[in-house]
Amino acid sequence: MNSQPISISEEKRQKDYGFVKSRRDKLESPFWKNSTSVQKVVFEVILHRASYKADTVPAKGRRGPVELKPGQYFTTIEKLAELCGKDVTISAVRTSIAKLIKYGLITKEGIPNRYTIITVTGWNELYGEHSRYDAKHPIRENKKNEHNVFHIDDLQKTYQPAAASLLRR
Repeated sequence: MNSQPISISEEKRQKDYGFVKSRRDKLESPFWKNSTSVQKVVFEVILHRASYKADTVPAKGRRGPVELKPGQYFTTIEKLAELCGKDVTISAVRTSIAKLIKYGLITKEGIPNRYTIITVTGWNELYGEHSRYDAKHPIRENKKNEHNVFHIDDLQKTYQPAAASLLRR
């Protein structure tokens, strides 16, 4: 067995993965308290898919690409439903978007039956590189985490015997 830590190349991480700040205070928001799980999933997918910087994306059926600002997501309702999971219908996505607009969390523009540009309201203030929230609550560095690298074989040595004893019962 290989004792290498689980890792993804830095280039792939920046291109395909990245991260989104997940604010704890959203759990106390009126939207979160009054929404279904599907509506929350739609909101989370929009947050994760929104462009974190100005970007240009190709658009089928348009003359030229679409210019996106930070916090904007170029999609179709069908594609958004697909990304949200197999149980999420197009109708549920439309209902979720209407509710997000009602709560002032997003705006929507586009051409019906073609594409939609969804804009997360206040993206730069909440999630931007120099967000207002970060200035108030700076991130504290935790030196302890430098040593929390898990190796696959260490995990297997720890958990396989326990799992095997449970299966023998």
